[in-house]
Amino acid sequence: GILIYLKNGLQYSDRTDLKIWSESTWVELVVGCQVLVIGCLYRPPSSDPSSFADSLEESIDKIPTNYQIILVGDFNASSPSWCPTDHYNPSGRILEPIFQTLGLTQHLTSPTHLRPDGVPNALLDLFLTNKSCSVVDVCTHPPIGNSDHLAVEGIVSLDTMKNIQKHQDCRKIWCYGKADRPNLIRDLQNADWTPVTTATHIDAAWDFWKETFLSITERHIPSKKLKQLKPKLPWVTTKEEREIKLKHYLFRTFKRTGLAPDREAF
Repeated sequence: GILIYLKNGLQYSDRTDLKIWSESTWVELVVGCQVLVIGCLYRPPSSDPSSFADSLEESIDKIPTNYQIILVGDFNASSPSWCPTDHYNPSGRILEPIFQTLGLTQHLTSPTHLRPDGVPNALLDLFLTNKSCSVVDVCTHPPIGNSDHLAVEGIVSLDTMKNIQKHQDCRKIWCYGKADRPNLIRDLQNADWTPVTTATHIDAAWDFWKETFLSITERHIPSKKLKQLKPKLPWVTTKEEREIKLKHYLFRTFKRTGLAPDREAF
């Protein structure tokens, strides 16, 4: 089965008109002045890839070109253009040029399907976007439950959320110990502060002082971005935290070696 979970409070609508392929679901999100369409699809290995391509093309044609589009799901198609360790399968040969024609870019580059010993893993779960969608990062995580497919995470940038996200994720740290103090003092003394004392409004005086002061300090005091740690989930105990770290360690080990004992340990 397929489904899409949405956070409470998001403005969205079901796009049932886009459900040309039976095993698909589509939603349209409105974020500020931007519209994002998300499609989750599953193509069984036994299904005709040409019919799937025709259905997908019909759905995409109904979406305005200025909308952002994200398509995710198990397409059961592989191509060395997406993952260097993969080989073409018949579905990949058909779908890859169709994606290009529709202006879709596939962002994952590592296997997502864990196969038995001796059989190379394959990239079957795709993360596709159109040119209007700005992708920040796409990565994989350990499988959920007993699935033999990795979980896929994608992060996209929306203009209305950029400044909020930057403020939440990192903060600027001044490296005062490495400051060029003589030149800093010189430039502060030589700066023209007249607009501060002659401004007719306190806000104008403050804006000029702040802009001038920061422009000088940035020239003479190095800085760095410090990523802030996400707050700890209140329902995760210390024991569970250790078990989660162990799970990720065992997964990375198995992903690196591909050995049966490592998979069993994971």
